[in-house]
Amino acid sequence: MTNRVVFYSDENEIRTLIPGLQEHEGLRSAHYNLSVSAELPVLLNSRNDGLPQLKMIPWGAADEKGGAAASVTAEMAEDSIGRSIAQPSVVLINGYYIWKKGRESEHPFFVRLLQEPLLRVAAILFRGNHPSVSMIEVDSNPLIYPVSERMPLLLTEEYDVKWRAAKISVKELVEKSGSGYQLTDYSVLRVSKKVNDPSQNRPELIQPIPK
Repeated sequence: MTNRVVFYSDENEIRTLIPGLQEHEGLRSAHYNLSVSAELPVLLNSRNDGLPQLKMIPWGAADEKGGAAASVTAEMAEDSIGRSIAQPSVVLINGYYIWKKGRESEHPFFVRLLQEPLLRVAAILFRGNHPSVSMIEVDSNPLIYPVSERMPLLLTEEYDVKWRAAKISVKELVEKSGSGYQLTDYSVLRVSKKVNDPSQNRPELIQPIPK
């Protein structure tokens, strides 16, 4: 699974890709190396009128050890969704980094979709005094598995809409959205070790380097 993501889309691109967006908070500036606890753009439906909203929410729900859980399993998401403080949501990113077997001293790999600028990641928004969001993780596809056994659950627009409207269970979401993207839709490229330093933030970080 990932603990580092990239977001660089602007407001015009977001509005083009998210029909009917009624309300949004100011988007963060482009960032090419976001870590857990950073604010990410989160798409959710208003509890008043059901219309889509975009809010900036800290990434990582507090866990039992006092840390921040960047992700939850499908089983954990299913258990959480019955609680009043939990709401189906979608994190919007442009890509994410993974390290082979989690070894963050090695070269990372940057994962994105070839034909879509935004990745819609299924997530759980935890409301309360300190709202936070955790991505839902699943078993990786055969392309990503050699590097990381787990990956974020990516949604097509169809399942993004169903998930935010709570019209589909987590189990069904995992089963059906898995066929939304083929292996050929993904790009997995080796990038600079500079990504390993969370203070680094520049567009060059996502550029491929030769093996």
